[in-house]
Amino acid sequence: MRKTVVIALFLLVALAAYILVKDERETSPPYRDVAQPPGVELAALQQDDDGTVLTEPGPEPEPAVPDVSSEDCSEIYREQMTRLESEVLTEDLADQVVQQARWDWMDSSNLQLKVFAAQLLDNYDDGIALFARELQQPITSPHFLWSAVNMCLANREFSACPIEDWLEQLIAVDSQNSLVWIRAAGYYHSIGDPKRARAALDPAVIAYEVNDYWLENIMSAKTSIDVVGGLSDRVGYFLAIAVSTFYPSSRVLYEQMCKEMSAKNAVWLSSCVAYGEHVSRIATREKVRSNAMRLQADALIASGDPEDSPRVSALFDSPPAFRAEELYRYPDSVAIYLSSLASSGAIAAADALLTEHERRKREGIDPECGDINRD
Repeated sequence: MRKTVVIALFLLVALAAYILVKDERETSPPYRDVAQPPGVELAALQQDDDGTVLTEPGPEPEPAVPDVSSEDCSEIYREQMTRLESEVLTEDLADQVVQQARWDWMDSSNLQLKVFAAQLLDNYDDGIALFARELQQPITSPHFLWSAVNMCLANREFSACPIEDWLEQLIAVDSQNSLVWIRAAGYYHSIGDPKRARAALDPAVIAYEVNDYWLENIMSAKTSIDVVGGLSDRVGYFLAIAVSTFYPSSRVLYEQMCKEMSAKNAVWLSSCVAYGEHVSRIATREKVRSNAMRLQADALIASGDPEDSPRVSALFDSPPAFRAEELYRYPDSVAIYLSSLASSGAIAAADALLTEHERRKREGIDPECGDINRD
């Protein structure tokens, strides 16, 4: 159904504060032909690591015990967001967003709108076609090419696309991004070309950047939400951060590569572990870091290491995830977070926000919470 993704992303506002910590895996958005009723729980839209859509809601989660004082805005803002869901973010608005994606944003010169529109179209073929039309001319935007490659790789069972050409273009403009090279390696392995897969894995181990374009995904979603209008900057950013979680990724390809090849060959094992160590050391986003550590663990287990060995167990011991409800504590919390995110990455942004919150609590600074949907 064409409205599946839109309803899922725009009507689940009450859960927006928890999406960042609830889904620690890179997933593709749910396939558009899987019908979901309005208000479907997030659990029904998540996927297994093999890409299988979980269409049945899971058990109801235990009610969260809010770790908030009466002096911050967390509970106030969550209640306001819940009201906003029923009063503003309706199914009619979802229809409006789909129509804008189909008719206006596809023809826009704004690449951020095009990236977002590709997530909302009826099926993956339409999304791929949007990217393909734009890529008939030279594109130098790494984010746009990254988005096209990930949509293609994550949904190859649904769509055909010129992935070889798109990968070459992405590598040409983003050759120092380790996450680009590992995706190329996973793709080449998936088509039975281990020679090219190895050739792509080598630079993935040494490339000095690790960028999954999460900030750019947030900004593309925010740009589109602003076009729809009617929401404050704060609400727009809350939604954009939640929406960005659903942009497609293709982690499963290179995970499968490392598991399969590490079980067969010690050289491959060494390279996959080295990749994981490299990325987990320089990643600026906790999700990317934890994924790299998990890849190392999976490669070691595939090669024969016991799951409870000290080396493997240590890779599953990650620091506590940033609690996204921190974004609700003060009226300017999301602005502080995004400012640090743009300059220093997600891990540093979370630390900066928590430090600022602790300072305000220590100094007894009480916020004026007001209306979340007012600038």
